[in-house]
Amino acid sequence: MRSLLADQLRPQHEKHYARPDCVAEVRKEIATYKRFKKLMEEWIDLGIEASKLLMKVSHGG
Repeated sequence: MRSLLADQLRPQHEKHYARPDCVAEVRKEIATYKRFKKLMEEWIDLGIEASKLLMKVSHGG
């Protein structure tokens, strides 16, 4: 659901080109960003799960 919503909210991706001497650094930055994005999604999922459990406990379920 999140990715579908994110795709709807984000404009089309643009392609950018890096100079050959910058490619290694750009690849590192992209890998770091992808890791960050994955960790954020996991954090959000865990937060939603924690909220559901707290609501269940507080409502005696």
